[in-house]
Amino acid sequence: MASMSVEEPEVQAHAQEPSSPVVALLSRQLASGLWDEAGSGSAEVRQARATARALLELLQAGLTTGHPLHGAQVKKAVAALVKLAAEIATSEARVAEFALGVAWLVATGRRTRKEIELVIARHAAFGTLRPHVGDEQAVRTYIEQLAP
Repeated sequence: MASMSVEEPEVQAHAQEPSSPVVALLSRQLASGLWDEAGSGSAEVRQARATARALLELLQAGLTTGHPLHGAQVKKAVAALVKLAAEIATSEARVAEFALGVAWLVATGRRTRKEIELVIARHAAFGTLRPHVGDEQAVRTYIEQLAP
């Protein structure tokens, strides 16, 4: 009879830990595609802020919607965030602009960027973001000013 090897509990726990900060961040993504955080504001505002921050962190790590392994998760987050930003635009314009600016930067496809640009064009609340769209460096600079 062959003996079965049983891993030590700490080895098993270690095997379940995310292997990188990016994987750890992605593992905290909600089924909706959004992230959440503790803090002030409504659930929508907290989720918009947390998701924008998470996407910005992913962008800084080199992950965009075009990433071969994690691109689908990023796309899901972008789609959910754009919808949420449009919903909170009138009550929390600054958070919504931050969210849309980050979503625009992390989106690499022309179609997705155009959808984000249409949302920005439709809402008067995004008037200060609108002139920057189309210029990645200008958007980056602007969202750095907005970052909560």
